[in-house]
Formats: sequence, structure tokens, C-alpha cells
Amino acid sequence: MTLKQKEILNRAVEVKKCLKIICKLVHI
Repeated sequence: MTLKQKEILNRAVEVKKCLKIICKLVHI
């Protein structure tokens, strides 16, 4: 894996976490 691929994966994970948090806020 190149550094760029790792950065993209880390960002994707962060985005997924943010989406989950937003979904929880919207559902409440």
C-alpha cells in the first residue's frame, strides 16, 4: 500500500464515522 492509499482509506473511515453520527442525530 502506498501512503496515498492509506490516507484515502483513513479519510473514508472518518467519513463513515461522521455519517453514522449524523444519521444518529437525524433519527433522534
